Amino acid sequence: VIGVPTISISGWWQARPNWSKGVIDLDQTRRAAEALRQAPIGALRILACHHPLIEMVGTPMTGDVKRGDEAALIFAEAGVDLIMTGHVHVPFAMPIPLADRCSYAVGCGTLSHRERGAPPGFNQIDWDAKTITVTALAWDGVSYRSHQIWRLPRRQDTRKAATAPSPVEPGALEKAAV
Repeated sequence: VIGVPTISISGWWQARPNWSKGVIDLDQTRRAAEALRQAPIGALRILACHHPLIEMVGTPMTGDVKRGDEAALIFAEAGVDLIMTGHVHVPFAMPIPLADRCSYAVGCGTLSHRERGAPPGFNQIDWDAKTITVTALAWDGVSYRSHQIWRLPRRQDTRKAATAPSPVEPGALEKAAV
């Protein structure tokens, strides 16, 4: 976990023998969720992993992450704002279906010219107290230009001590993960 005054980032590793598919170890998920719950009140909480934890419909390839949906829900419950991923090489932003729906799965394109349904590109993330803006920038042959923009309502409970996830008490989904 890398902490900066207004942002907290946690990296992930994978250990599935078929490296083109992902697998989530729920013990690692619990440890990462615990670390992210320690983020300061109001910090933007970001988890980065290669494979999308939630399967995107219509992408040119699948992530097929074993236990990915379960992990995404645990991270959402822990107050994660963004789960940033790659692998499918297509930009997207979608809410994780839990409670306030203010945790998001966000996919990024690739800088490679090997297209997968989107031009080469990367995401720019901007945020304030109420909104997270994800801008997919795409290479047009001359420069990177805005390709798609998502304005995502920011979770409000992590900005107040009384409603932020407990730094010491795991949520129900995290406790139940086996």
